[in-house]
Amino acid sequence: MPDTPMIARANKPRFQGLMPRLQTSLLRASIELVEVARGFAILARGSRGDAVEALQRGLQGVGLLEGAIDGIYGQATTAAVRKLQRVHGLAELGTVDAITLLALDRGLVLADTEEPAERRRGSLLLILHTAACHSLAYRDAIASWPDEAPLWDELTTQAAREELIRYVAQVDDTPRGVGTPSLPAGLAVELFARYSSRAALDPGSRANLRRLGVDPSPVAAKLRLPLLLAMGPDHALCAFLVDASAPEEFASYRLFDPQTDAFFTREDATRRRQIERFGLSVAELAGCDDRGRFDLQPIADFIVDGRGVLRTASSPAIARFIRDFSIAESSSANYDFYVGGAGGFVSFIRRQAREIWRLSDDALIEVGRLVIGREFRSHPQRRFKPMSADRYVALLGRLDLRRCFPATPREDQLFNL
Repeated sequence: MPDTPMIARANKPRFQGLMPRLQTSLLRASIELVEVARGFAILARGSRGDAVEALQRGLQGVGLLEGAIDGIYGQATTAAVRKLQRVHGLAELGTVDAITLLALDRGLVLADTEEPAERRRGSLLLILHTAACHSLAYRDAIASWPDEAPLWDELTTQAAREELIRYVAQVDDTPRGVGTPSLPAGLAVELFARYSSRAALDPGSRANLRRLGVDPSPVAAKLRLPLLLAMGPDHALCAFLVDASAPEEFASYRLFDPQTDAFFTREDATRRRQIERFGLSVAELAGCDDRGRFDLQPIADFIVDGRGVLRTASSPAIARFIRDFSIAESSSANYDFYVGGAGGFVSFIRRQAREIWRLSDDALIEVGRLVIGREFRSHPQRRFKPMSADRYVALLGRLDLRRCFPATPREDQLFNL
């Protein structure tokens, strides 16, 4: 069978003007690869010949391909090309076009010019960008990385950062002896104290955490991550800030449940319901007193509005007042204490708005736009009813605000930001 190194030819080159030029003699020696670099052809699974052999040697040179060099573009070569594309943030198509080949060329140039220590560092980063966190190669790379050098900022892709989160959250087997009254909160706090790059607890707080059975000993700097706490009335999660440019956006976080060792997904009906009813407060732990109470400093408060969209409340007071509308879904003792003490649900809502949270008219309007369309009940034994604009202003005793709320039908858009 004749060699078939190219599977397609373009009618015109991908690049206009000055053509990119391969810098390494290994790749430049192949006429077919020069054609690929100029945008006239591509290599893909099924290709054979000298061009594929040169490609394989290049992939092996940057540590992406293991095994024999056979000149056949098969499964191993396809997987190595996908890894190369992942490292450079390219579409993981598994085919070699001009952009992919030039990325390999640059990698080979760097490999030839780096000092041994820099080359070793590059090899470790390559593993951490391409291997699964459960693999032996990934664990060895973590163990070989210098303890004093934070890894997070060295990872350049979302996938690589999420894999490090999985390692910390699921693979790391640090012994835990959490004995706090709230197990989820204790586990989340322990992960924060140990792994968060934002943790700055004073000695007294660390001692108090130890008395609760929480180990606050920080891990090596290499595993410190932008980790926060995601707290609700009856649950606690870890919130990894994977996009620091938008901490006010829910999509910037990856939520992890330390009790079940699982990441939050749209399919998690229980957590979804909790977040839909009570919202979620993302915060950092500022301290722990001698009574075991956590001092949480809020970063963002997320509330589901009447259309089912998760939004950011403009203040903690607004988020907490919205949670007051769900008081009938808390424990009976909690409901009896707060609502019974206020003399009924209407009195409770009015007291919270005026005396506890002291909300301005603008704040009450924001609350209305977030709760109108959602379903609430005023007693644990009563049915849920949609919160209409009329019902909202009547609960507040503020009929003058009715003109501020046009009707908005609910849509099933939870977490579609």
